[in-house]
Amino acid sequence: MTSALKTSEDPVTERKKLYITERQIPALFEALIAGLMNNEPDDHLDFIIESLNELILCNSVNLVRTIMASKPHGIYNNQNAVNYINKKGIDELFEAIMTALMVHKPDDHIAFIRECLDKVQNNPHRVRWDLFVTNNKGALPSRPPTLRNRQKILPPMRSTNSTPRTSQSLDRKAPVKAPTLPPIDHNKRLSQNLPLLLLLSSSNSTKLCARLLERYNQVSFLSIEDIANIDYDSPLDLSKQEHRYQCIQNAIEQYRSTSHGFIIAGHLDEKHFYRKWLEKLGRIDAMIILSSDRLNVANRNLNITQINPNNDFDVILAEAARVTDEIFPLNISKTKSSELTQPTSNGQRVPIIFCIDNYQLPVKEAKHPRISARLSLDAEFENIEDENEEEINNSFVHALAEQIAEDFSYKSIHYTDFKQSFLRFDQLKTTMIDSMSTCTGYVIDGFPTSSDELRKFQTEIGPCSALIYIGEEQPETNNEEFNAIIDKFKAENKAIYVDGRVEVDEIYEDLKKDILKRI
Repeated sequence: MTSALKTSEDPVTERKKLYITERQIPALFEALIAGLMNNEPDDHLDFIIESLNELILCNSVNLVRTIMASKPHGIYNNQNAVNYINKKGIDELFEAIMTALMVHKPDDHIAFIRECLDKVQNNPHRVRWDLFVTNNKGALPSRPPTLRNRQKILPPMRSTNSTPRTSQSLDRKAPVKAPTLPPIDHNKRLSQNLPLLLLLSSSNSTKLCARLLERYNQVSFLSIEDIANIDYDSPLDLSKQEHRYQCIQNAIEQYRSTSHGFIIAGHLDEKHFYRKWLEKLGRIDAMIILSSDRLNVANRNLNITQINPNNDFDVILAEAARVTDEIFPLNISKTKSSELTQPTSNGQRVPIIFCIDNYQLPVKEAKHPRISARLSLDAEFENIEDENEEEINNSFVHALAEQIAEDFSYKSIHYTDFKQSFLRFDQLKTTMIDSMSTCTGYVIDGFPTSSDELRKFQTEIGPCSALIYIGEEQPETNNEEFNAIIDKFKAENKAIYVDGRVEVDEIYEDLKKDILKRI
């Protein structure tokens, strides 16, 4: 009986041991100590934090393999390494953290450890065993407020939906109501180092990138897939694609003088190479992961935010903007002008995209070869076969404009829909005035038809972000008026040429990337 009493443990102790065992905390601490002894970093707290970041991103079960460095294991017994551990007070630090974990048993032990490390970041004294033990279960004493957790008053965000939906983020317990964007901080100053955002998604994030680029001042978009010529859709071992780091580095250097920051977009699998990206780029100011799988990366101290891509887009944009507003300079109102589309109170200028088609030029011959060549392209958008010549000429650019507007959540306007040709510009202006307060952008096809129209538009409405023009082998047309318009946009690096002889699905993805660079 006595023996049984000596060997049995009370239920509280059993629960503590079970908690520690289930979360593999001893193995985690062993791996961290091994890495510290291998590397002997000057800032041991930063090393531990980086190791935890890598552990979370890799989501690895083999903790030791994930965290430990590549030096020979024999160095662990080196007296210098032992002295290093003693000098830094690492045993005392881990003892205090372990004690707090057993007392509080937090749901997210990694986040809790990060809170402990933050508390002793600038503490020169040795750590007491009970330093992290508090009266509030599962929580440490609140830290001083920082820029990232200050309370904000948020204005309503313009929504493209008539009826707002409530949606739930992975990082929130309660439904999100009335999605809002953070306010613009006009006092933000540019950092000497250009801010870098890594945005990872397993699906197309073009729409989100487009809206973020609208919000910020001279922030450049870099696609890892595009710049490094990588096809994420094909079987690929990213560990062997070392060139992509250098490609992005070169692109950053190329656009550094004209940029105030970079949005670097890549596939979700790039999360496994976070530490490598960090090493190559020097730093990553923030990281957004679009994934519905629980990755446990939402701790505010990691500057990593996970967003559920299945949420309503307004919710996705609002949550992304809360992160990016902290690092990117937002647009500030420019010199006032008489333009209709001058920057709004949020400092944003509404993007406007023109689409013109060489085939829109008058074609009188019933069997004109251009019309025949276009029939196969029109079939991409399921056009009916009994269209007249004018409809055939307009169908391709019309459908292309509709698709762009849908993808970017812009308003599509067909200039030729206005019935009275001598009042078309006035009708266009009225349409834009009526919708300007709710529109995030415009795609106008069939405009401009003359240089005079273009000048009038720029004077009375505002500048255009890009001109998409569709042609054959030569980008130029036989119409001098159209050539003059195209040349003007070329000079401003706003012209995007689309070869009308290729299939729509072959050009569309590249077209979207070109648009992103200009809006």
